Amino acid sequence: EILAQRNHSLVEHCRRTANYSTLIAGNLGLDHDSVTTLTHAALLHELPNMRMPFDMGFNSSALTPDQYRVTRAAFDNGLQMISDVPDLDDTATIIRCQHEHFDGTGFFGRLEGEAIPLLSRILAVASAFDDLHSGRNPALLSTDEEAVEWLRKQSATLFDPQIVEACLSLNLMPPRDLRSAADRGQLGPGHDMRVPMIAATL
Repeated sequence: EILAQRNHSLVEHCRRTANYSTLIAGNLGLDHDSVTTLTHAALLHELPNMRMPFDMGFNSSALTPDQYRVTRAAFDNGLQMISDVPDLDDTATIIRCQHEHFDGTGFFGRLEGEAIPLLSRILAVASAFDDLHSGRNPALLSTDEEAVEWLRKQSATLFDPQIVEACLSLNLMPPRDLRSAADRGQLGPGHDMRVPMIAATL
C-alpha cells in the first residue's frame, strides 16, 4: 500500500523482480524456504527507498557526503519498518545487502563476493534485470543484446557471475516490440511473456 501510494510502477517492478528472483533461485536449486524468503524480500525491496528524498539514491555519484548521510538515514528508517514486522528480520538483511557489490565497492558493509548473502546477490541481479527489461533505466541500453552485454560486463564487479549466467540462461527477455505491447496491455491471453506471476498477490 505504501509503495502504491508513492509510485504504482514500483509495485509492478517489485512484482516482476519477485518473479525473476524466484526463477533464478529455482535455476540454482534453492530450497522452498529460501525461495519464499527471497520472494518476500523482492516484493518489499523498494520499501526503504520510500523514505528517501525523491532526488536521491545510493547509485548517484553526485551525492555529497551530507546527502549520503541523509539518504542512508532514510533508508535505514525504511529497513527498520520491515525489521519491526515479526519474522522479517532476514528479509531486511537481504534488502540491505542487495546494495553491496560483488567486488566489495558497494554500500553499507563493503561486503565482497560470497560474504554477501546469496539471496541478496540474486535480488540484485533480478532487480537490475527488470530495470533493463522494462526500460526503467533506458540510459543503459538500446537493444536487448546490449542489456545482456551490460549484465555480463558487470559480472564480478556489481554482480555474482554465477547468478548473472543463471538469470540469462533462462532466456526471459522478450523482443522489445512484444514488451512494449505488454506494457500497453495489448497482448492477448495466448502470449507467454515467460514470467509467471508467482508474486501477484502483492
